[in-house]
Amino acid sequence: MAKLIYIHTLGYPTTFAQMECLKLVVSQYYSDKRIGYLGLMLLMDEKQEVLMLVTNSLRSDLSHPNHFIVGLALCSLANIASPEMCRDCSPDIEKLLQTSNPYITKKATLCAVRICRKVSDLRENFVNLVRPLIGAKNHGVKLTGITLLTELLERRAVSPKKFRDLVPSLVASLKALTVSGYSPEYDVSGATDPFLQVRILKLLRILGARDSNASEAMNDVLAQVATNTETTRNVGNAILYEAVQTIMTIKSETGLKVLAVNILGKFLANKDNNIRYVALNTLSKVVAHDVQSVQRHRNTIVDCLKDADVSIRRRALDLIYSLVNPQNVRILVRELLNFLLVSDVQFRPDLTAKLCAVAERHAPNRRWHIDTMLRVLSLAGAYVPEQVPHALIFTIGNTPELHAYAAYRMHDALARQGVTAHDTLTQVAVWCIGEYGDLLVAPPAPPLDPSTMRVSEDDALQLLETVAQRSMTPSSDGSRRLAPDSQPLYSSVASGDAARVRGYVTTALVKLTTRFSANSQQRITSLLTRFATHIDPESQQRAVEYLALRQQTDDIKREIVQRMPVLDEEQMKARGLVNKPVGEEDDEAHDDDDDDDDEEGNDDKPAAKSKPASQAAPTPVQAPPSGLIDLDDVFGSVSTGAAAGSGTTSGGGASSTGGGLAGLEDIFGAPALTPNNGGGAPANNNVMGGGLDDLLGGPLPPMNSTPTSSTGAVDLLSDVSGSMGGLDDLLGGGAAPAPSPAPANNAAGNTHTAYDKNGVRIQMLGQKHPTNPSLSMIQAQFYNATSAPLNNFQMQIAVPKYIKLQLEPATGTVVPPSAPGAPATVTQVLKLANSMHGQKPLLLKVKIDYQSMSGTVS
Repeated sequence: MAKLIYIHTLGYPTTFAQMECLKLVVSQYYSDKRIGYLGLMLLMDEKQEVLMLVTNSLRSDLSHPNHFIVGLALCSLANIASPEMCRDCSPDIEKLLQTSNPYITKKATLCAVRICRKVSDLRENFVNLVRPLIGAKNHGVKLTGITLLTELLERRAVSPKKFRDLVPSLVASLKALTVSGYSPEYDVSGATDPFLQVRILKLLRILGARDSNASEAMNDVLAQVATNTETTRNVGNAILYEAVQTIMTIKSETGLKVLAVNILGKFLANKDNNIRYVALNTLSKVVAHDVQSVQRHRNTIVDCLKDADVSIRRRALDLIYSLVNPQNVRILVRELLNFLLVSDVQFRPDLTAKLCAVAERHAPNRRWHIDTMLRVLSLAGAYVPEQVPHALIFTIGNTPELHAYAAYRMHDALARQGVTAHDTLTQVAVWCIGEYGDLLVAPPAPPLDPSTMRVSEDDALQLLETVAQRSMTPSSDGSRRLAPDSQPLYSSVASGDAARVRGYVTTALVKLTTRFSANSQQRITSLLTRFATHIDPESQQRAVEYLALRQQTDDIKREIVQRMPVLDEEQMKARGLVNKPVGEEDDEAHDDDDDDDDEEGNDDKPAAKSKPASQAAPTPVQAPPSGLIDLDDVFGSVSTGAAAGSGTTSGGGASSTGGGLAGLEDIFGAPALTPNNGGGAPANNNVMGGGLDDLLGGPLPPMNSTPTSSTGAVDLLSDVSGSMGGLDDLLGGGAAPAPSPAPANNAAGNTHTAYDKNGVRIQMLGQKHPTNPSLSMIQAQFYNATSAPLNNFQMQIAVPKYIKLQLEPATGTVVPPSAPGAPATVTQVLKLANSMHGQKPLLLKVKIDYQSMSGTVS
């Protein structure tokens, strides 16, 4: 067996000899059992079916009078026990936990930890047995007891409040370990039982979270651990790290938190990369709560950008982004720009995107913002996000006092880089030359230096001609031609959008016809004529139209190509077309309100706080409010009256697309309906309410019994899952774009059967918001007329891009058999918002899946 274990360590299969392990386990001799259990732990795992044969032997050895044999059985059970073995042996483990032999008790406790991880319903059996273990004098028993209690608390098998009375005894134990002198029995590199210290600190962290009294009792001992532990050995660093984690988690004093951050600052100066990484990772979590304390170590964090370890550099970058504020933005952005010059390729996309974000959010003024973005475009234009050039153009256009300055700087940057300039810089520079060409050729005015070299009209046109020539002569493989001596930072520039650059150039040329003198008009016409014969139809059409515009009178030309007006930033921001203005802080990004929490029950984590839809200002990077699913990136273009593409939002966790196209062409005729369940009790209206306050702007009225007339019948779900019925009378409306509400005193409910096949029936009930007809809601009710339940029942919905959908989870995934006339036991709610109400119809695509006795049906 010893040779077999050696063969296993070499990587060869040893399944042929598994039965030999079992033979040695059942032997009467300790030496045989020892090698047998060793082979059992090394050669097998909990997935091996042969382990069923060893369960009885294990239980027999657990009651053996020789405690060494009991220890062998406990070690094997703690390593390879399957859920079935845990259930069988759990009573024996409970008995062994109460023995007076510490050798057996500590091993039995580790078996209890294994059982708690494998079988959740057995955890409560150990709750009352763990308290005596923590009070034991033996360090091994105390250590395993704390481990078991920590496992129970982390698995939420018991509330921390039940064990908070242990905090004083745990604090006393930790203090004794900290101040005790040299103890040969427990000394590890100068620290007394560091394993027990770490475990106590972790348990204190759990018990002290969200409890002021428990936290106050820990403050003194945590300060003592933080100041008395040596950092010359890795053992001391491990204890200090755990102490820092505990200090930052509990409600500790401010001075203690500053001490914890200072310890992490010392870790940053350590030569061990593992310790530095741990410090950076922890500081990234601390910065959200105490940014000022972390700011003191800013220089050390910046120095980590020069580390040879890529993981250290990445963590340092993430932390620096969190440290940027209006006071230090100039210094940190300069450091990040310097790092951009020497950074690896894998860093540049993320680094560039975050550089642009922090420059826009914390810019002290517009001039600094323009200079910084120009530097980013010049250094790493290939990695700049697509929206950044548009945002920069918007910023320049909305700052009239910097129009001339921006035109000079952009012209100079583009002229310096020449053919190596990326499309992002080219687009912004060409736009500025065309928009502010008259200011560009005028004498320099503040904030420009009077000694700035003046740009002539010929210089500007020559630069535009160079850009135009480059955009019309791509290389043979479609990529941008680069100068042989271009820097490596530009070598990753792939094929740019040459058509977009040509569009910018032609537009700039036609604007310069009213901004440059008559001496330059012939050259402008010559350049436009080149584009008129270009192979690209769009460029050709644009140039021909601009040449025709040149034939108009001067007044018409000036009116058409006049300067871009200053746009209302607040209005553009509200429409989601631009980001927040430069320098405006995002208050929600620094929400650190994580104080008191509900401590009843299992101390669950607090639910995320949501703002009303009316307070959420839309921005391009935010998800749609109220949980709506934006499918713009999923769908293709949709023609009028029909969906050309669709995406799926799944109920029940699925995500596939299926079924046929179902159209609901403004069929909502009545503002309120109720399902007709064949004489059964009325359906509960609450299932259609709930989260609609945010979606529809207010609570819906109660759903009454209101019939509607059916006009313009349309077969809406005929192709879904084989045969789906029409929904022409679902809400009593026809295809009219703006149906009028039915009278409120109509007397009968109206439910439409959308699907009825193989004993499965789906009825749909719809309702529109009483004041906003573009917002709608449908309740799907599932009935099962078969004799067996339908398992894993899922309904999936897809909508075109102009419709936003919120598909709430179904009330269940198992549809039980239902008697005729009985109300539906499983329902699902769909909330829809048609952004083109009155112009395009409400379209749905539906698919259902379930498992019946005959198999899976889709």
